[in-house]
Parts: sequence; structure tokens; C-alpha cells
Amino acid sequence: MTLREGFYSVAFRGNASWGIGLLAFETGKIIGVDIGGCCYDGDYTFNITNSKIDCHIKITVPPGISLVQGVSPKNDQWSFEFDVSFPSALTT
Repeated sequence: MTLREGFYSVAFRGNASWGIGLLAFETGKIIGVDIGGCCYDGDYTFNITNSKIDCHIKITVPPGISLVQGVSPKNDQWSFEFDVSFPSALTT
């Protein structure tokens, strides 16, 4: 199985605010942007053990941007990484 490649919209909410973004999934790569100007880069694979899509994503935050979780803005660009899995309902 593979993920249906293409563009996906995302909506998210944190303690301080909400946000929306657009992610592109193609040939194992993820790239995207959100309404705050954060950039998303990463990769994804299909996990045959649990039938989920496993993603590793790096988010780059521009200077002066607060995050929806309430993280205060910083003077310089910074980034963080995380892993996430989601059900394979979007697979072919």
C-alpha cells in the first residue's frame, strides 16, 4: 500500500490559538507551509506492522512567530522535529 500522493490541508489547535496549512506528499517526501509562515519538511513511509503512515517532520519557524501551543516568538529562525503516525485510510 502507498499513500495517495498529493496536497492535503491540515487544521490544528493549541492552547493559545489555531492554524491551518497545506502539505504535499510525494514519493516519500513531505513539504508544506502554514498560515503563520512555518515551513514543513520531512518524509513518510507505510508501516506494514500496524498499517499506518509514519511521518518524520521538521518545522522551521520564522523570527517573530508565536506557535499555537503558546510558544513565544524568538528573534531568530528556529526549528524542531517530531514523529507522527496516522491511519492508512488515505492509502491506495
